[in-house]
Amino acid sequence: MGAAPSTEYDPERKIWSGPNLKHKLFHPDVSIGQVLYDRIRINPKNVLQISDSEGITFTNEQALSMSVKVALSLLDLKLKQSDFIGIMATNTSYLMPLCYGSFFASIPFHPLDVCFDKEMVLHCWSKSRPKILFCDASVYDLVKEVVEELQLNSPIYIIKDRVEGVKHIEDMFGERGLQETFFRPQSIENEDQTALILCSSGSTGLPKAVTLSHHFVKTVAAFFFDTCEDVFLTFNSLFWVSGLNGFLNTAMTGSTRLVTCESFNPELCLNLVDKYKVTKIFLLPMNLAAINNCPDKETKSLKSLTAILSAGAKIPDETLTSFKKLLNPKCLFIHGYACTEKGGIATSVFGKVAGSCGKLLPSAEVKIVDDNGNPLGPNEDGEIVTRNRIPWKGYYNDEEATKEVYDEKTDWYRTGDLGHFDDEGNLFIVDRIKEIMKSKGFHISPTEIEVHITKLPQVSEVCVVGIPDVNTVNLPAAMVIKAAGSEISEEEILKHVSENMHHFKHLTGGVYFVEQIPRTISGKLLRRKARVIVEELYKERLGVK
Repeated sequence: MGAAPSTEYDPERKIWSGPNLKHKLFHPDVSIGQVLYDRIRINPKNVLQISDSEGITFTNEQALSMSVKVALSLLDLKLKQSDFIGIMATNTSYLMPLCYGSFFASIPFHPLDVCFDKEMVLHCWSKSRPKILFCDASVYDLVKEVVEELQLNSPIYIIKDRVEGVKHIEDMFGERGLQETFFRPQSIENEDQTALILCSSGSTGLPKAVTLSHHFVKTVAAFFFDTCEDVFLTFNSLFWVSGLNGFLNTAMTGSTRLVTCESFNPELCLNLVDKYKVTKIFLLPMNLAAINNCPDKETKSLKSLTAILSAGAKIPDETLTSFKKLLNPKCLFIHGYACTEKGGIATSVFGKVAGSCGKLLPSAEVKIVDDNGNPLGPNEDGEIVTRNRIPWKGYYNDEEATKEVYDEKTDWYRTGDLGHFDDEGNLFIVDRIKEIMKSKGFHISPTEIEVHITKLPQVSEVCVVGIPDVNTVNLPAAMVIKAAGSEISEEEILKHVSENMHHFKHLTGGVYFVEQIPRTISGKLLRRKARVIVEELYKERLGVK
């Protein structure tokens, strides 16, 4: 895990490449369900999952039995491999056999987060139109409304808690006798067949339905290197790629997956790591900042951690430096750059190159292009375009959106991210292209200003937006959450930015202290919503209605 990949550069084609994988990792006719089934059987008494919030532990043997029963029940319902299973549930014990059981039956699933509102659920499931749905009792009414509006006529099963008169996933766990004994996962036609749909981040609009193949999921599953001694904690649900990775990791490696149905908070995270001696954890950059500012870090230990994985946004050097003080000196910090559509692209090991997301991963190729699609060389900013050896199946039932970002013939995918490589092949992300704003004739990266503001220890979180003025289209303005106990003023932040950045990046739109900053469920800033809030605060300050 500690060895960084190498990156090769072809100056003629202006393409950067990660290490080449010359051989197929799995036979092309094998499904991800067959791969996971065989791995889980290896260590039957190993603890596969612990649900802290429920106090329930499952061994591999127990998990396999429940998953097979779910698969058999799905097949009894005459579901086809072209159908979809809708899921809207938190991280509880029974989400695991549903995930594995769906893979065993080779029936793809489309999970959504329980925080989704009705508009988002309608939008997402109008694409896949699930033939059966599983949800927590807390969102049953919402799911039922969506089923009725989409005229799905699909049965609903509860996963967590109970709803009177509604079937429960436990109804699928009855004895199966010889059916279970002789069960084998369903075969697939080929590995390009759809294994599941995940949602895009939704940072610039409604989430898109990202179709992922058995080939894709098998490739992801092959790159976990934990052991049966590891305890892996993630707060992310099955809705996220990182949540899916938790299910794949524990099945493939024999490690123990620690889950909770509660959302991340720093006190809970510190307690769980200390209580279960967690060795591996996935944390968002904003989670790191929250832990840095949590008083419990003085009484709860993170010393059991041997590796921390993070992705989704830049991590300020100051945040990383402070967090490192809480860790075992041998603990690895692995910061990744990836997209749901094409998987992992680059990774950086703790402290390698400041500000970089590292070197390219195996089989990844990247080029940097200008606005006209022309390839650029080192140290030139442009859109990051990537491909690997896994053909992408596109956005489900959305050919137009797929064509906007993906060339099926060449496999090049446009990430929408602005960045560059340095002379050593390290990849740097500048910002989302759609979030670059123009003010007074200059192009400004909000992320660059945010990085400078978060260097102030009195600041916990920040979001920079451009707000309209009579004379200027985008006045840079900052929405700020103070660190615990901080009394920092607007003037201090304005002075810090003006002393460290060019004049056109100064916060002429002001600083606004808030309790919460709008984010997607995956933790990415919702700048469009933040802008609306800051615009209103700016008008209030000016006395404009």
